[in-house]
Amino acid sequence: MKNNIQYAMGAPCRNNSQSGSVLIALIAGMVLMGVLTAGVISFNSTDDMQAVNTIQGDSAYYLAESGLRYAASQYKKIQNENAEYDSTDLSADDEKAAFLENSLDKQTLTLPSNKGTILIDVYPYWFVFAQRGGTVTLKLPGQVPDNFTLPASGRLKLGNETASPTYLDYTGGAVSSTGVFTCDQFSTLSLGTYERKEAYPVLKVGYSQSNVTDLSLSCTTPGIFPSRNGRILIDTTYYIYTRTTFDKDNSILTLKNLSNPTTGQSAPVTVSAGDDVILKKFIVLKSTGTVGSGNFSSTRLITNSIPIGDSKQEAAPIDIKLDSISDFNKYFSTANSEGVSVQSLITAGGGSTIFTNMKSLSQSSDAGEDNTYMQGSFIFKDNSLKDAWTSAHTLDYDMQVKLSSYNSLMYASPGLEFRKKKVKEYNGTNLYQGFGISFMKYYSPALKFKNGKKELKNGDVIYYYGPSAIKNTGNKWTCSGDKKLLAKAQVDGAPQVTSGSWNDNNAKGIVMLKNTSLEVYDDVGYHLASGDKRPPDLCCYAATGVTIINSDSQEYAELDEALHNTEGHNDYIPNSIKPAGMGTWLSKGYYPPSSNYEQSYNYPAWNDSSNEGDRLLLVLWQQKVEGNVQYRRLLAYKDMTHDTFIKGKQDTYDGRVVNDETCLLLRIREGYSGTTKINKINIFYGDSSRLVNYSTRTKNMYKYDILKRRMAYWGGFKLPDQSKPTAGWSALWPPRNLVYWASSYNEFDYFSHIEKPDTDDIPNDAPLKDPDAFQWDYMASTTGTIESWDTEGTAIFTLDDSGTITISDFTTPDSGSYDATEIGLGAFFNSANSVLVSFSDFSIRILDPGYAYGAFISSVQS
Repeated sequence: MKNNIQYAMGAPCRNNSQSGSVLIALIAGMVLMGVLTAGVISFNSTDDMQAVNTIQGDSAYYLAESGLRYAASQYKKIQNENAEYDSTDLSADDEKAAFLENSLDKQTLTLPSNKGTILIDVYPYWFVFAQRGGTVTLKLPGQVPDNFTLPASGRLKLGNETASPTYLDYTGGAVSSTGVFTCDQFSTLSLGTYERKEAYPVLKVGYSQSNVTDLSLSCTTPGIFPSRNGRILIDTTYYIYTRTTFDKDNSILTLKNLSNPTTGQSAPVTVSAGDDVILKKFIVLKSTGTVGSGNFSSTRLITNSIPIGDSKQEAAPIDIKLDSISDFNKYFSTANSEGVSVQSLITAGGGSTIFTNMKSLSQSSDAGEDNTYMQGSFIFKDNSLKDAWTSAHTLDYDMQVKLSSYNSLMYASPGLEFRKKKVKEYNGTNLYQGFGISFMKYYSPALKFKNGKKELKNGDVIYYYGPSAIKNTGNKWTCSGDKKLLAKAQVDGAPQVTSGSWNDNNAKGIVMLKNTSLEVYDDVGYHLASGDKRPPDLCCYAATGVTIINSDSQEYAELDEALHNTEGHNDYIPNSIKPAGMGTWLSKGYYPPSSNYEQSYNYPAWNDSSNEGDRLLLVLWQQKVEGNVQYRRLLAYKDMTHDTFIKGKQDTYDGRVVNDETCLLLRIREGYSGTTKINKINIFYGDSSRLVNYSTRTKNMYKYDILKRRMAYWGGFKLPDQSKPTAGWSALWPPRNLVYWASSYNEFDYFSHIEKPDTDDIPNDAPLKDPDAFQWDYMASTTGTIESWDTEGTAIFTLDDSGTITISDFTTPDSGSYDATEIGLGAFFNSANSVLVSFSDFSIRILDPGYAYGAFISSVQS
């Protein structure tokens, strides 16, 4: 399901789009009282008519003023799109110029219910090299200002660099009526080399001047600089002047009253003859407000002189190697009592790498969970996240980490946490809510059954006999004679029927279980553990001829064999985030841990097509706090079992949860759906193994041949030949805009999407309308809404074609302060054993909102 969303960092807006609709509604409110007042005045006299015109004139003036606010708000939203396919393009200046030219200039905004219109005209004072009609031209991104003329021979400053500026000295310069600049130096080839660059008018200092606030420049074309409120650059310092005067006899243009653009304080300057003075981005914006029509209309024009800031180069990611405890302590803290160590471990490729390990987790048992679990988090504590939110009250970022586990780790759920917030402290434990994205393998014991006549279904509560070796000597939890103890469990997923049928009373197969526990009774039905009385039918059963029954003693099937660990085994992962029927089935060859892992564990085959178990999953889940309890729910999952880059088994050192240094990457963006704030979530994964024979692996059934074509992301070695970049380790990132992913997919890509398999390669799979779409295998809701865990009622919950999940729960606040933990490295697993979950090479790329990339600096009204 798609959801049309206007982001805080949205694409260039059109006047008839959703963009600006809220602002236009506010504008309508500003003039509403004036319109209503006009409606109740009787037209009985000239004075009355004049009163109406006066009211409408005021309303038209307010509309004209609102045009400036609308333009400013829309302009600063525009973000950098070109970086998706050109890593050298680091600013949004070209996109913002395109917005002025194509989406703002000469546009008429119409208020609802004919409350009035706003016409906007843009007159810029700088040029942009851009493709127009398939040809690169240098053009003003709007209309030609009044009296704007460039000298026939002069200089233009190219781009925004100040340390090593680039200039174009030209001859034969001319500006057409449409704002296109031509000169002798331009050819088709040279124009193309400048594409997406800006070009600024340059004037020379007429003579040396010391400590002056009125600066004199050599000039024969005074219209080249705006007459009021211009922003200039001298060397590396910016200034604002209030107005210009022109001495025609001596060809001197004087910029009056120089001041600091940030503080507004007077800023004297010292220059030498011939120094360059560059006019920076500047527009004259004319906003015309009209209320009424015909003889009963009023129109007001407001002209604004506005300097504009440059868009900023994107901030560098924060890359953390986590090579030492000091690295860890600088950027991370533990959520509760988690233990931390930093170790060098052998990897599948035979080398070694550094891991920050999680250990010593405490067991928890919440009221909402049937499983005792162990949860740990390493919390990112750098202030950069809080600072980014402060600028715009939205928080957008990418983050990634390399996950690893010992080969003896049979089940766990490690990954990334986000929008994480400490809600309270209870009994010495910090309670959090937020989201998590985790790789997961969980444990499911199993029973073999035969002669099945009542169909077992997912979630059914069943009883069967448990091993007699399990007993409580204090309460004498045993049965007399040859009887066995009774066990209780829930059916996990649909049973696998290997022969027969339920209708013929001879179904035979295997059923997976969850929430297994011993339900011990004496021979008269007294439950020793709880003190409850139960029917005599639920006391101990004989060892032979045992049936699987429900709480009403109705028989499902005969018990053929209880596979290993049916007596209440715990994998320490909350059951509430486990997809049904996707657990690990351990074979009878599973043995308790010993110091020799390879001899102690007999692994069942991966992805055995004869059963539905032993799946490796990627799960998106949510956690909330109610009262003093942490509750969780599963939002979505993807079955990753087919991807051997993730599931391990490259050699004996790989874990069954994820392989050594599997990279997990999260993209989180905030925006709005109407007036509702939302999170947009994308997930990527990549192979970080040190194995070098990545190109010889067998292809899988996915559309883009992930296993054959995707390169290994090896410890930050990011060049196609796997050589090390001269700058050392740095994180790799997929494209910002997923549209560019499919068009550029090739053998040098490192990451993969959450992909939908190509139906041509999957037998008996339902046909897809769009086999190239990126999808999840399961969503908690397909209706576009879900129960809100943040507010009352429902929350938006949608899936877009790009695999993007949108949810309106747990967004950042729109005002006040934001001191949430926000992100963490987290896991569920049994840390009491010697096996560990590890995290290395953490990196976060925090994105300033689009409107922080350049904005209107100040405005002077004519």
